[in-house]
Amino acid sequence: MIGAVLGTLALVGAAQVESAASGPRWSLQVASAQCLLERQSNEPASTLSIETAPGSDSYRLALASPNLKAEGTPGPASLTFGPSHHVLKGYARMALSPEGTPLFWMQGIAPALLDELASAETVAVATHGGASAVVPVPGAARAVAALRRCSADQLIEWGADPAQFEAGGRPPVPRKNRDEWISDQDVLAVAGQSARPRINDLFRVGVSAEGKVDDCQPVAGDVEPGVERIACAAVMNKPLFTPASNATGTPVRGVATFRVSVMREPA
Repeated sequence: MIGAVLGTLALVGAAQVESAASGPRWSLQVASAQCLLERQSNEPASTLSIETAPGSDSYRLALASPNLKAEGTPGPASLTFGPSHHVLKGYARMALSPEGTPLFWMQGIAPALLDELASAETVAVATHGGASAVVPVPGAARAVAALRRCSADQLIEWGADPAQFEAGGRPPVPRKNRDEWISDQDVLAVAGQSARPRINDLFRVGVSAEGKVDDCQPVAGDVEPGVERIACAAVMNKPLFTPASNATGTPVRGVATFRVSVMREPA
């Protein structure tokens, strides 16, 4: 069953990925439509976390470390994995964690993050403003496997064929960026259906063996009917995916998620 709600960089009732009785370790937090992997280190004192909504193909990485500095405007940033020296680039911002520790925050990272992390011994973060830090990630392969299992379990619960998550299988692959699924006109229409100052609703879609969206519903139960109607009409019955497949390449049913976000400007 799905457990407690996640807080920013906070784990409650987390499952330990490593078996060590004390010291730095990976832990996994499972919540409805959310999986959070975290590692706390002592030298230096730091917290690395990777978070995703299952089926979104998007990851958020955060690093709280005293070796960083909280100053600086949002901008280009990079993740460098050792010993491969492979680099993933993105857009990050700096802030302060609830404990007052400088916090590096990068969102919208592609699934390649997990492949790189699984074979890494260290992860280095760097921003255009000069903030940088390096953290060790021993045992990352097991931790990444646990995070992937968390996502797979929730997608299976929503109707995805388990075969796509076995060796040789593949989940559905979007044919175009999710940002292109809903038009600007539809986004404005969504804004007109809700009085909320910020709309940030996650939807899940069923993907047929032909790659078409044949089901759509909000993950949470508090989405206005008008928001659901517009968001789902934009994707229903459209061939938005290369279908999921099992180990033999046979197409199977998949599930994916997408987010509708609208921020109102202050009056």
